[in-house]
Amino acid sequence: MLIIIISFILLFFVWASADIRSGIYLRCICRGSSVEKAVALTFDDGPDPIHTPRILNILEENNIKATFFLIGSKIETYPELVKRIYEEGHIIGNHTFSHSPSYTLWNSNKIYEDIRKTNDIIYKITGKFPFFFRPPFGVTNPLIRRAVNNRFVCIGWNIRSYDTLKFLKRTSISKRIIRNIKSGDIVLLHDNREGSDILLESVIEGIKKKGIEIVPLNRLINKNAYE
Repeated sequence: MLIIIISFILLFFVWASADIRSGIYLRCICRGSSVEKAVALTFDDGPDPIHTPRILNILEENNIKATFFLIGSKIETYPELVKRIYEEGHIIGNHTFSHSPSYTLWNSNKIYEDIRKTNDIIYKITGKFPFFFRPPFGVTNPLIRRAVNNRFVCIGWNIRSYDTLKFLKRTSISKRIIRNIKSGDIVLLHDNREGSDILLESVIEGIKKKGIEIVPLNRLINKNAYE
């Protein structure tokens, strides 16, 4: 019986850390208001020199504004691409500098410095400091909470595409997103994967057919995106 209780407790803490929607360690905004028949699209892990421009072209063709949670080390490599994202009216969010797998094991000061470094890089390009922050892998813990600590608005999601899984077909991913989408949803996509553009086109088409508008994240959650 004791083993069962301990196993349950361990599973609870794993879930609390791994599921950004749990809100146990850090309260993150994972959906917006359902009053307006609208959703927001977000992209992680860019900028990517091949796939991000394709994504931007599709968004421009459909007059849609999205949010890009960018990795600082990639921002330094592709500053002109970041400039394009910003100048085309999309929101830029902070996705840490390193996106390191060991990120969740760092102390809170190191985590904060990693986030701040990324914000400084974004400021040099856009002239603005982002408020929106998304932790790598959607993992939260007390150390990340202390680092964020009211300095940033943590943004999660409630529609996860799983488009990083290579064995999932883009068509099946799109069908699942469209089937489950509803007003107020924040959709997690990536702009650094093969087929990202094909998936986006299908998702946009499906959302429009359901009579749902795609709006900027700051409008959906009624929060300022920048200082």
